Amino acid sequence: MGNLPMDRMLTRFGVEAMLNSGLLLLAVASVGFGLSDSVAGWMFWRSLQGLATAPIYTSISTRLARSFTGEGEFNRVVGLQEVCGNVGVTIGPFLGGTLFQHGGFFLPFAVSAVLHVIFLLVTLWQDTRRSQARPLVEGEEAEDLQDDPSVTVGRVSSCRVLLLGGISGLCLGVWGGYEPILGDYFHRVLGPISQTLTGFLMSLSAVPSTFVTMAVPFIAERLGPQVPITAGLLIYGTGCALLGSASVLPPWPAVISGLLLVGSGWALCWTPVLPTMVETAAARLRQSSGTSIEVARHQVSPPVSSLFNAAAALGEALGPTLGTALLAGAGFQEGSLFLAIFLTIYAAATHATHRLLAPDGTGGLPAPGPFVIEPTSGKRAAPPQFCDTPFSSS
Repeated sequence: MGNLPMDRMLTRFGVEAMLNSGLLLLAVASVGFGLSDSVAGWMFWRSLQGLATAPIYTSISTRLARSFTGEGEFNRVVGLQEVCGNVGVTIGPFLGGTLFQHGGFFLPFAVSAVLHVIFLLVTLWQDTRRSQARPLVEGEEAEDLQDDPSVTVGRVSSCRVLLLGGISGLCLGVWGGYEPILGDYFHRVLGPISQTLTGFLMSLSAVPSTFVTMAVPFIAERLGPQVPITAGLLIYGTGCALLGSASVLPPWPAVISGLLLVGSGWALCWTPVLPTMVETAAARLRQSSGTSIEVARHQVSPPVSSLFNAAAALGEALGPTLGTALLAGAGFQEGSLFLAIFLTIYAAATHATHRLLAPDGTGGLPAPGPFVIEPTSGKRAAPPQFCDTPFSSS
């Protein structure tokens, strides 16, 4: 809920202001959660934590999209961000458990709040340095990269952009459906295993995800972003099918290979999504308004980031409810097969729109490479092609 209006908030108050306010709110909410001793209190502060992440994630995505515009830069920096995320997911539970063991329930949240305040101070210091940047000398012109309030979520929400955004929700939602019942499933198909081994299996998918993520920018630059997106969804689906087949196939090979494929598929399809969404929306805005690609990229970054993070948050919320209900109600094997089929269908849909938007398979985008600032022609381009019609901004 908090992500959708972030495009207007970023345009009105600025990326830095929204990032700083989110960090401060998250620090306060973390302390409040750690001090609560009731279910109502936990729900309130947890909701506030979720609301605080909206300006943080969207501001970071927007800043990255606007800062890294060279050849393959955005793909590489998103890959690095995903690697850092995997490292955090891997070591976070261990550090949190250690703090809890030695300092009780409040200590992990207090440390989290302190870290967010440190990040806040760093961003404020960076903002101060940026405001004290060298002034323009006589005859020098500043870049005309102004925000446009008319470029909203509704304006950039083409069929292609929405399908790409849905991938972030699928990645988090499918895995979120597995997480609550995966430990019990391991014990059921693998027999009695230790809690340490269970924890290792739960985090195993992050290992291939970390290494595959490093290769995704290279693949996207050489073959185009749609190749890793389609391949990633198919590999993710295959991993789900194998993971659910541990009751009919040799259990250990099925579980290990399934987890490795899930992590690899996640990395392949997740990493290029946000850069491709930004490029797609920027190309459409350039086509319709005649502005330069650099200005278009600057203007679409906030609403596209809002869509991407909103879809991811929706998947994170629905996965543990709808996904777990499917896997527990229909059966783990049957539910996994359904998820595999759905991921395959979604891969076909995204690939089909990519092919239909341009016969040469470029999706209506320029070939992979740097964005080039071009002078406006003053002429309005042809109408958007099939499945590239924006939803009404109203």
